[in-house]
Amino acid sequence: AFEVYPNPANVWLTVSGLEYGQKLMIRNAMGQMVQSFQVQQTIANIDLSGMDAGFYMIECISEGKVKSTKTLVIE
Repeated sequence: AFEVYPNPANVWLTVSGLEYGQKLMIRNAMGQMVQSFQVQQTIANIDLSGMDAGFYMIECISEGKVKSTKTLVIE
C-alpha cells in the first residue's frame, strides 16, 4: 500500500511506497480525474499549487486495476 503525506496538504504532496509502472490518479469529490501520473520511482512529489481546496481521492493503479485508494484533503 502507498502512503500520502502531508495530509492535509497545500502546495506539495509526497506519495511513497510505489512501484515502477504504476499509475496515480487524483479525482475530485465528483469522481472527475484532475491529475494523472505514471510512476517512475518509489516516491513521487506532486505539485498541488493549481488545485482548489477540498477533498480528493488518490488511486494507485497497477495492471489496469485500482489497487488502493487514499483520501486527500487540500487546504
